[in-house]
Amino acid sequence: MEGKEERPHRALLAPAPEQFQETELLLQDLKEGRADAFERLWRRFLPGLQVLVNGRIRRGLGPGMRQHLEAEKEDILQQVMIKAYRSLDTFTYRGPGSVLAWLTRIAENEYKHRLEYWRAGRRAPAREAAPPAGETTGVREPLLPGTGPGPATRSDLAEKRERVARALAGLERRHQEILYYRFFGGASWQELARILDAPSPDAVRMECNGKALPALAAALSRA
Repeated sequence: MEGKEERPHRALLAPAPEQFQETELLLQDLKEGRADAFERLWRRFLPGLQVLVNGRIRRGLGPGMRQHLEAEKEDILQQVMIKAYRSLDTFTYRGPGSVLAWLTRIAENEYKHRLEYWRAGRRAPAREAAPPAGETTGVREPLLPGTGPGPATRSDLAEKRERVARALAGLERRHQEILYYRFFGGASWQELARILDAPSPDAVRMECNGKALPALAAALSRA
């Protein structure tokens, strides 16, 4: 019998809950120099960052500005990956949701940086160079999930992610955050209560099940 949270994960194109259980082990592997640890960590949280960036681009931008940033989505995520890798020593782990919160701050800053450059009429913002030999992130190309198969598969996946981004963007900000950190960040109810400053884990769980998920279902049916 499927778990009651499996359907929301599938609808959101989010990783399965059990995939977040090894987050702390991956961070430990990184400290011990395991070459593939960062790639595995990055791919775990990438779907949430894709939804975040898609949502930001779709909300409150004119057609011209949206077109510029749409063309740079993959480059924005590439820069987030590089900056996250280089700032690992500044990160303090407090649960899987804390990893997504950290990556989200980097992504928000990178997105704002790009937006400011385009609004200033410049051709392209400065980019941080990829790590040189000996300082590899361990992430192999293709960077983004779904970019390996043919164009039809990539297009279908991109369309589905756009639909999820539209649905989430139409929700109340608090409901967005509950669903984002719970399903794309693997945050426990205890961690989610701390991230959102909720009265208790039970309170945020009831808000998720009683309000955020029904709102999501309605938004997905319209998206």
